[in-house]
Amino acid sequence: MNKQQETFWEAIEIFNKLGVLSHIVIIGSWAEYIYEERKYFKAPFLAYVRTTDMDILIKNINKPSWKVDIIKAFEEKDFMHEIDITGITKLYKENLEIEFLTKELGSGQTEPYKVEPLGIKAEGLRFMDYLIDYAIVVDVHGYSVCVPSPAAYTIHKILINDRRSEHKKAKDIIAVQNMITFIQRSEKDLKEIRDIYQKLSSKAKKNIDKTCKNNGIEIFTI
Repeated sequence: MNKQQETFWEAIEIFNKLGVLSHIVIIGSWAEYIYEERKYFKAPFLAYVRTTDMDILIKNINKPSWKVDIIKAFEEKDFMHEIDITGITKLYKENLEIEFLTKELGSGQTEPYKVEPLGIKAEGLRFMDYLIDYAIVVDVHGYSVCVPSPAAYTIHKILINDRRSEHKKAKDIIAVQNMITFIQRSEKDLKEIRDIYQKLSSKAKKNIDKTCKNNGIEIFTI
C-alpha cells in the first residue's frame, strides 16, 4: 500500500469513527480502487487511474440526524481545510484532496449546498442520482464502503463526458472501455447496465449513444 492509499484509508477511518460512512458514496476513480481491492470482478481488475481527488458524494444533505464536526475531526489527524473561491469545503493532506459533492436539487443554484449535519458546503451537480440509487456496499479492509455499482459508474462516466475538459474526456473514455470489458463478463452487471440505460430519459439515451458512437464504445456487445 503506497502513501496515497494510506491517506485514503485514513480518511475512511475518520468518516467511519464519526458514524457517517453509510451516508456518503465514494465516486470518481477511487471507486475503481475499491473494486480492485475487493476483487469485485472474477477476473483480475486494475483501476485505470487514481487522482489526488477523493470525491465524496453526500446522499442526503439533511442526514445524518445528528451533527458532527467533520473539519475538526480531520484537522486532528493533520488534514488541512480550505473554502475555495466558490465557497465549497475542501480537505487535504499531502497527496490527497477531499471534495464534497451532492446532487443538484430542482432547477439548481449557483451557491454550494449547506450540509448542516456535517458542517460543510458541497458542490451540487447533475446526474448524481444514478450513483446514489445504484450504490452498493463493499466490505473491504474492515470497512463497509459505499460506491456506485460498476454499471452505474460506467453509465455516469459516459453521460457526463461531453461536460468534461478535453484531457479528462480522453481519460474517462479509456476508463469506460476498461470497465465495460469486465461488465460484459458479468451477467449481473451486464443486466444492470441495460436496466439503467432503459430507465434514462430519451435525451440522456441520445447523449450516451452519441458519445459511444464517437468513441467506438459498444456497451452491450459481448
